[in-house]
Amino acid sequence: EFDAAVVPRAWSLLNLFAAERILPAAVQHNVGLVIATPIERGLLATGPIPGTVYFDRNYSQECQDHVAKIQQLCARYDAPLLAVALQWCTRHPQIATTIPGARLPEEAIENARAADVEIPEELWEELTPLIVHWEEGIHR
Repeated sequence: EFDAAVVPRAWSLLNLFAAERILPAAVQHNVGLVIATPIERGLLATGPIPGTVYFDRNYSQECQDHVAKIQQLCARYDAPLLAVALQWCTRHPQIATTIPGARLPEEAIENARAADVEIPEELWEELTPLIVHWEEGIHR
């Protein structure tokens, strides 16, 4: 029996894999989840940057365009995409925290500060229809 489990590649603004089986099982067994890769190898930290390679992920142009729409919504509310991506993960009651990862100390600091950003409820409401599952960058 576990109090918490680390779940990689399963829950983000672009990845809803955990919704089907992982989250229901966590609820059933009262296990908190720690989400690894919540910012999709950096795509949800910076938004799409032409020519960027996201480690082991191959995001289609369609997926990157979708992230750009989310980024535009965030900008309208003056909310950093990174903060929205990380806080969205933990809005689910079974998600205890995230492990966003960082290559540089400055990125780790930015990740930590993202938790303190106040995000208006209106942004969350407008974001909801934009949250869809992408399988390796292909909308599913």
